[in-house]
Amino acid sequence: MNNNQPITAQSSTTPRADLLLEIEQTPEEYLPELLQTEAQRTQRMKRAIALWRFSDRSF
Repeated sequence: MNNNQPITAQSSTTPRADLLLEIEQTPEEYLPELLQTEAQRTQRMKRAIALWRFSDRSF
């Protein structure tokens, strides 16, 4: 058995389920910060997708 393989976190669940699990495991006083961070990440992803769609049409 080769134990030199890197260990990487892999999820077999959806991103939403991962987020819900993270919320469940986060102390209550940190939830507003966690939710704000997630909202910012979502907005960045939406902007990236919009830019990608726009740039894809230019060809």
